[in-house]
Amino acid sequence: MSTDKPTHIWVFDRNRRIYPVTAPGELPLSRSPIYREHWVKREIIGETTRSWLIGPTWSPVKVPKRGADHRRFLFNEKDVDDNVWVNDHRYRIERLIQTLSPEKLRQVAELIGYEAAT
Repeated sequence: MSTDKPTHIWVFDRNRRIYPVTAPGELPLSRSPIYREHWVKREIIGETTRSWLIGPTWSPVKVPKRGADHRRFLFNEKDVDDNVWVNDHRYRIERLIQTLSPEKLRQVAELIGYEAAT
């Protein structure tokens, strides 16, 4: 493959569950799997005119080159980092917004380009 084409794709595998390690006798901080560990790096083994093919070779999966389902496929590690950050922080930010004073909420509205209907 040439250098302008990706060589790997990150695939979200909801069945891949890796849990935080705790010391013996210590209660786990979370019983939830580590979200980032659901993202698995897969090698691109081929391509069609419209899709990347990821292994195994006997039963390749097609990933659309354009308009891929970005909830399941990402094309670089920065996108994985961004996805993990959003997953880890969005709900906390949403909860904090509910507690903001009117002044701060107006600042957030301005920052995101929200315009109140008159």
